[in-house]
Amino acid sequence: MVERMRDDRAWRIGTEAEVAWITCGWSRGRTISVAVPPVFEDYATVAFPNTVEAWERHDRAILALLSQHSPDES
Repeated sequence: MVERMRDDRAWRIGTEAEVAWITCGWSRGRTISVAVPPVFEDYATVAFPNTVEAWERHDRAILALLSQHSPDES
């Protein structure tokens, strides 16, 4: 398991194999593969106004989507 320190905590980020496919597909620059490894066939960029209301709507929408596709958890 690969761990990285951040905020004075060790965070698990995956196995060596899981990290390797991201590291091998990553490059510096201004292409989409900087943010999305090329192994993904599809991606989306969502832009919306940078206001408190917009962020609150965004957060509610994401939580609703995750709730629909996740098992019941506390």
